[in-house]
This record gives sequence, structure tokens and C-alpha cells, in this order.
Amino acid sequence: MMKTVIRVLALAGFFSVSQGYVVDSLLFGDDFDGALENWVCETVIGGSVNIVSGVVDIDDNGGTAVWYKYPLSDSIAIEYSARCLSDGANLTDLNCFWMARDRESTPVLSLDSASFFNAGRTGLWATYHSLEAYYFGYGANLNTTFNLRRYYDPNALPTEVLSMPRDGHRVIIASDNQTGLITAGTWYRFKVVYFKGLIEVWVNNVKQFTYTEQSYDVPYNRGYFGFRTTYSVHAQFDSVRIFLLKTSSASIDDHGMRNTKEQGIKCSPNPFNPMTKITIPNLILQNTNEEFKIFDIRGKLVKDLTPEIRSPRVAAGEAGNSITWDASALPSGAYIIKAQAGANVLTKKVILAR
Repeated sequence: MMKTVIRVLALAGFFSVSQGYVVDSLLFGDDFDGALENWVCETVIGGSVNIVSGVVDIDDNGGTAVWYKYPLSDSIAIEYSARCLSDGANLTDLNCFWMARDRESTPVLSLDSASFFNAGRTGLWATYHSLEAYYFGYGANLNTTFNLRRYYDPNALPTEVLSMPRDGHRVIIASDNQTGLITAGTWYRFKVVYFKGLIEVWVNNVKQFTYTEQSYDVPYNRGYFGFRTTYSVHAQFDSVRIFLLKTSSASIDDHGMRNTKEQGIKCSPNPFNPMTKITIPNLILQNTNEEFKIFDIRGKLVKDLTPEIRSPRVAAGEAGNSITWDASALPSGAYIIKAQAGANVLTKKVILAR
């Protein structure tokens, strides 16, 4: 019953908030009723990560990170619940990384999953210093601090941050420190946002930190999300939701797509991973100057399928011509299919959900 109450309150709070963005769609959700197939666990020897009674149960032995195994891209919001139990050695460190990449990946800062998860992290805190990421520590330092940090490249630390509180390249960009932030057994609902350079941290539907990337910042607009704890606690992690966001004032307006309607184009399956069959109606194919392109949610062209849709090898039928799109090289997210011939313009939104 507790889990259900947490989910309903969190979602209601999220959708009632307006900060220049609105929810476009749900990209991923996990209530941990099965296996940890979408997660990668890094824990110090002697610690354990298991699903117990529908939650991720972490018996930490000096450091644990539980990562969502796929990279995420601007613009997203991540919600999840976490708590510490009283039978652990400490009440501390309900922490989070997001938009993380690792300089010890091969090649450096690779966002390939195999490379990211083979960068030498062991759960020990020192093995995470090679990250470039956003990070908060809720109730960190034995339940005394709440800091938002930006992990910079230590070899390219901007002059502007040298006077800010920091541990080397791990710069504190916002803080609200107080004792006793974590109460044993109490669930906390966290939300982090990355939206076009805007970073937000929310706790129990209250916004705690806001930061806008500065001119000297290298944008961290794609990377990994991970829950983190340490100091030998007994922590639990549950009810993850990852939302795609869009601007609240307008939808995509690039490439003449502002006034088009989602009609005519068929996609199966949708959501898909990583291939979907796209059928374009014959109406759109009656012009020799037709175009068939796919854009990301910000209007950037990611694939021009015009030559392929004109190919005689493409299957044709009464409903139109069909082509299979393989998006295995692209990150999870929303994409816009646009077919145009003369004055006829059709669009269709599809979701790549890994």
C-alpha cells in the first residue's frame, strides 16, 4: 500500500508544476516487480543489491551505485523514491548521479554502455572521481549536508569556479546543509531535471536547487543516471519514472513542422526498440519531389530516408509504401517522422524505448 501512495502523490506533484517545460511522454518506468535487467550495479565486495518485496534493497559495505543501463538525453526528468532503514550502520547518503559520463571510458567520454560500465568503478567513492556529471548528496556526510555538485574535467577546470566550494574538480554549485535530513524508514521522492541547460533537484515535490549551465560549462546533455549510497547503510530504491520533456509554449517548429497534424503515417510497433515499420500513405508519394525524414524532439535531422522510400525495393500496398527504420544507433527518446510532397505534409511521433 505504501508504494502505491508514493507513486500517486509523486506523479500528481510532477504534473502540477510548470517551469517552462511540460511532460511529453513517459520514456521508462520500473516498479521492480521482476529482475534488475535494466540496471547495472556497482558495489564494494561484501555488499549486495537485490529485489526484496518489490523494491531494490541495498546492503551497502562502503559504496554502491545502481545505474540505469542506457544513456539519457536532453530533455528529461527522472523521479524515484529512496529511504534508509534503521538497521544499517548509518543514516546517510541518498545520492544521485545524472547526465554522467566517465573520462576513463574508451574512447574518453564514450557514451557506449559497454565502455561506460567497464571504466573501473567498484563502488568505492574514489573510483567515481573520473566522472563528469551532475550529482547531489542528500543527507551526505553522516546526514549533515545536502549539496548539488558539478563534476568538471580536472584538466580543464574553468577559472570562474576556482573560488567556489569544491573538492578539486567536484564543485558545489548549490547547498542547503542541515542535520537530520534523513529519518529512518521514511520514503523520500526525488526528481532531477535536465532541460536545455536547466538543472533542477526536487525533494517531495519541493524544488530545492536550480542551476543553469554557464557559458564556461561544457554541456552535460547526454549521459547516465544512477542512484548512489555509501557509508555502510541499508538503503532501498523504488518506483522509477523517466519522462521526456518539451517546452510548454510550443512544439517543434523547425523544418516546417509547426502546423502539421499527426495523421496518415502508421508505425508498428510504437514505442519500439530498435526497429519499427513505417507506412506512408500513397497520397504523399504522388509527387516526385517528396521528402521523408526523421528528426529528434528538438528538430535536428537524424535520418533522411528519402532515397530509400523511392527505392523499388520498398514494399508497396493499398495503404502506401512501407519501410523498416533501424534506430539502434540513436538514444532513447521521442522522434518525429515527417513526410512531405508539395503542400502535403504529414508527421508522426514515435518513441524509441530501450
